[in-house]
Amino acid sequence: DESAVLIFLGADYMTFTKGLNEFYRFFTCGLLHGSIIHFISNMYSLYVIGKMTEYRFGHIKTLVTIIICTIIGSLCQSILNENTILIGISGALYGLITLSLLDLYNNKMLNFASLIPLIVVNLLINFMSRTAWIAHLGGMIAGYLIYLIFTKEKKINYIVLLAIMILSLLIKYLTINKISPF
Repeated sequence: DESAVLIFLGADYMTFTKGLNEFYRFFTCGLLHGSIIHFISNMYSLYVIGKMTEYRFGHIKTLVTIIICTIIGSLCQSILNENTILIGISGALYGLITLSLLDLYNNKMLNFASLIPLIVVNLLINFMSRTAWIAHLGGMIAGYLIYLIFTKEKKINYIVLLAIMILSLLIKYLTINKISPF
């Protein structure tokens, strides 16, 4: 069974992560992918956004961001959606994207209108079944907070955080399959 193999290899699954205190699974799940397409698309995205992040922030800060956003994304998914098998590095990708876009936007190197296609594509990904949208949200929030730490920004824009959360919840609400009691 594919699920058993993923759990054996280190997927985040609360029965093992929390029940057996195997907290390393919050990170190792980012190393696993469900298909070759999933792996290739995530690795290509990591290459593109990772190169940009490394150029702006350096290798160490990029690596720290990947690790923290993977763990925070997994933690959020596990807390809010316990009965899932979580794999993939999308939480880290969303964190890197958030970090990079905030940096480019705040340094007047990018206008918001040019971000609309990227935002729309990534929001549409959350409509797909079996997508860990909570991990994406956790990665985005972690990326935002990491940006504040890296740039020594003094104030947190709570409106941005609230907008990200509300938009994500709205998308998920619209995509939930209605369950009939019969």
